[in-house]
Amino acid sequence: MIQRIQTVYLLIATVLSVVMFFFPLEVLFTPSSGSYEFGLLGVSQNGELLYSTWPLLVLTILSTILSAGAIFCYKDRMLQSRLCVLNILLWIGFCIMFFVYLFINNAKFEITETAYKLPMIFPILNIIFVFLANKAIHKDEELVRSMDRLR
Repeated sequence: MIQRIQTVYLLIATVLSVVMFFFPLEVLFTPSSGSYEFGLLGVSQNGELLYSTWPLLVLTILSTILSAGAIFCYKDRMLQSRLCVLNILLWIGFCIMFFVYLFINNAKFEITETAYKLPMIFPILNIIFVFLANKAIHKDEELVRSMDRLR
């Protein structure tokens, strides 16, 4: 299971997804009221949640479960491939929803400056790693089919 490259890619995507729970995606600054943190739960200031973004949290939880679940579906490569495609679609939806919330927050809180944090690129990295895993799964499937023809 762990010796296959797609398992490594899916494991990296799972770890990146879990790390997103613990760090803010960005810090928003306004000159008068200070700074806000924009994370998966929403926009908060000094630990108080001001605006909830629970769909981002739900998409991240689902994507983390799909990545971890795809690791354990190594015997059924077609199911593993379908889980990867669904995971990619969820991460694309996450990126779109993230930018929608970003524009909403900039207008609502009158943001003048933004400091982006490293976890903000994790959804794009997850898309890349899950795509690479899907490509490796298809390569394994072609190898198995070619071996079946030789018998």
